[in-house]
Amino acid sequence: MSRACSACIAYGRVGSPERTLDVIAERIRACGHMAPQSSRAPQSSRALRAASSLTEDGEVPEAMEMVRRLVADHEHLIGDARRIIEHADAVHDAATVDLATERLAVQEKMLWMLRATAA
Repeated sequence: MSRACSACIAYGRVGSPERTLDVIAERIRACGHMAPQSSRAPQSSRALRAASSLTEDGEVPEAMEMVRRLVADHEHLIGDARRIIEHADAVHDAATVDLATERLAVQEKMLWMLRATAA
């Protein structure tokens, strides 16, 4: 694996969702806070769902409806990322601004691809 590829994986730009969550958790810990535990743990999963503004209704929608819902979810995540960037910038937290900006770029690309699919 090239050094550039290793650097991308290390900063959560490329790789699994688990690695991205690890990078975010590491940043939370670096800021002096406790990061949520594994999303696989039942009580942590419940706590994360309770804290989320995203909801699940239990139904299995048609494919294009799934895409429309993913578009809405990504729009929500982009708004969150922008608010995080704004707040982190206000408190001069450059590392968090950088991480959130990277995630914003990923979410915006995913949103663009989903919108193209839904069109």
